[in-house]
Amino acid sequence: MNTYKVILGLSLLTALNVNAQSTAGKTLISKGKVTASANDVSRDLKRRSVIFDSDVITTGKNSKAQLRMTDGGMIALKQNTELQITDYHFSDENGKGSVVMELVKGGLRSVTGAIKAKNGGDYNLKTPTGSIGIRGTHYEVELIDGEMFLAVWDGAVDVTVDSNGGNTVSFGQGENFSFGVVSAEGKVTELLEAPKNFSKGHSTNDSEGENEERNNAESDSASEDSSEAAAEDVAISDDADAVTNMLDDNFQQVEDDIASTANDAFSSIQSSSTEELLSERSGSFTYSNLESFQVNSSAGAVSDFSIEMDVNFDLATVPTGQLSFNDAGGEWFAAFSGIISADQLELDISFASHADNLADGDINASFFDGLDSIIGEFDLHEIRNTNNRVDGSFLLK
Repeated sequence: MNTYKVILGLSLLTALNVNAQSTAGKTLISKGKVTASANDVSRDLKRRSVIFDSDVITTGKNSKAQLRMTDGGMIALKQNTELQITDYHFSDENGKGSVVMELVKGGLRSVTGAIKAKNGGDYNLKTPTGSIGIRGTHYEVELIDGEMFLAVWDGAVDVTVDSNGGNTVSFGQGENFSFGVVSAEGKVTELLEAPKNFSKGHSTNDSEGENEERNNAESDSASEDSSEAAAEDVAISDDADAVTNMLDDNFQQVEDDIASTANDAFSSIQSSSTEELLSERSGSFTYSNLESFQVNSSAGAVSDFSIEMDVNFDLATVPTGQLSFNDAGGEWFAAFSGIISADQLELDISFASHADNLADGDINASFFDGLDSIIGEFDLHEIRNTNNRVDGSFLLK
């Protein structure tokens, strides 16, 4: 019995050590296998899980995550990605901060928050081929076979290539190119168009392709393999003895309590302004102005994308909402409703279809830029033929 007490005590100390770290953000969306590790302790990240300033965030195969950081920035991680957070500090008092992260493998898309060079902050993303100083708002990076692919959808970045004498090349607004590739040897190739590995559809309702650089922090088109994720999430076998179960359950409870406490502290900093705005807002408003979107369909290109939702601020509900678009198989349609929970919109799809076939799926959304915008993502599939599926993201005003 004393042995069990010692084990549990060590678990408590380890969990408390995690809590002692500074909060860098929280998890908005987690699908598949998403973990964070620090000080040799690994934990699964779920929706609203806290992110610390020394975490290594990892997404598995067919997995993805969205993070909201303390300065209001958002990071969407692709599948098979490893992101190491070395420093993420933001002062609510003076609006200053610093960020140091390293993209070890995989890819990410980010809409930066208050911390960026043009605001007097220090924002640096390291990669195996070089480091990126962020002056912009919306950028995307992916590592493939030793090469770094880069797209700047809004603002600008400065890429310092390690193996090329510290040479710095700038991309984005005010520069000649917004897209490029850096080889493992340090050769920089500037491109007129986005690399093909990046998702299409960052366009807005404005005309022509030059306006394909607007806000869309949503995650990428990795499909979800829920059965595999569920299998990986099993931490205790059915044959485990009662003592082991008790210890694991106690430690999980401690970890959950700590994560909840840390998340509450973060929410009081990050979401209080949104909650205050919600408490002051009354009446109903229809969000129907589509600012940007991305859709990936198993049937190819899509057209006629449309989405809108009614928000009742008095009742804290989303009474009605719908989205629709067409692909080669016909029209996709989904009707949904939900409630407001802090800065999140808890949405459920009540009906979905693809042409004459019934469909099902999920939709997630949250307020963005105060209450001015709603940012979200969705995935849909036919019920009888799950291979017919779509997923995407949107920014709505």
